[in-house]
Amino acid sequence: MAKKDELKAPDAFLKASMGIWDQVAANSKQIGIGLAVVAAGAIAFAAVDAHQANARTAAGADLGKALKVAARPVAGEEEEKPETPPPADEAPFKTDAEKQAAIASAMKEVIAKHPGTDAAHSALLPLGDAQLKLGQLDDAQRSYTEFVSGAGDDTAMRSLAELGLAKVAEAKKDYAAAATAYETLQRDAPHSFLKDRAALGKARMLELQGKKQDAANAYADVKDGFANSDASREAGDRLAMLATEGVKPPPRAVAATPDGGVPFNPIPSKAE
Repeated sequence: MAKKDELKAPDAFLKASMGIWDQVAANSKQIGIGLAVVAAGAIAFAAVDAHQANARTAAGADLGKALKVAARPVAGEEEEKPETPPPADEAPFKTDAEKQAAIASAMKEVIAKHPGTDAAHSALLPLGDAQLKLGQLDDAQRSYTEFVSGAGDDTAMRSLAELGLAKVAEAKKDYAAAATAYETLQRDAPHSFLKDRAALGKARMLELQGKKQDAANAYADVKDGFANSDASREAGDRLAMLATEGVKPPPRAVAATPDGGVPFNPIPSKAE
């Protein structure tokens, strides 16, 4: 957890996250658990530049080095194969599981070496992501929860951890808890492109709980409220599947929101 004085007056390390978040938000197709690694990595490297004359530079630099592990591809996923073999510490991993284990190990090392620093706190996010992918659900839940508790005013990064908590609950098949977590994310996310994932997650939890009509209504909200997004297209696919079972949302007129977000209080049609 970051020190109290750091939370009261966020230094350049934390301030950097807000500007970087906007850059990350511009590419909504990178949504997913891996986005946390992308954002945390960008913040880590920004932190190194911001703290050249600060004692915490070492912690930020170590986090930056640890996050280079996340940039290494898995064999077969390289965009371009180099002409000469890369050094061992840059070579592709044999499997994704091997990569996630390496990320988790690197983040744990940063946390152990620099306790109480912003770098250690930021490392909790990619650590939670790796633990989630490895199926270490209880460990992932602890990492995300600890990150949220020390996130202070950094709503953008806290929202990524809240997304992780929702995914953990979903993986545990605790659909009621997952729905609550998606509601929290929906409330807290500062950008609409996380709100669409939260809304889609809530709809999916309704379907998984067997509440198909409610799910159809929720999917329709996502489809209409976040037009042209990946979430909207996925919601449309789910609506088509439910329609084959005879479950369809009633016709409705959709009210637009200023930021393009989903209308959680849609205007009912006369049919309703």
